[in-house]
Amino acid sequence: MYTIVDDTKEKRRFRTDRGAWIEKLYPGYRVCKYEHPVDAEIAKNFIESKENRQDLKVIPIKEIKMKEIG
Repeated sequence: MYTIVDDTKEKRRFRTDRGAWIEKLYPGYRVCKYEHPVDAEIAKNFIESKENRQDLKVIPIKEIKMKEIG
C-alpha cells in the first residue's frame, strides 16, 4: 500500500481521503491508500496540479488495523 505525504516543513503531513493534511494519524481519520504505486503517483500529480505544489512524495505504508491503534 502507498500514501501521499508532504515533507516540506520539519513535520511530515499525511493526506486524508477528504483532502485535508494531518500531522498525526488518528483513528477517526482515513489516510489516502493506494494498492499500486502507479495509482499513488497519478493521484500525487493530480494533487500537485490542483494545489499548485511541487513537493509531495509517495511512500509505502503498511495497513494498520484498529486493534493495533488502541
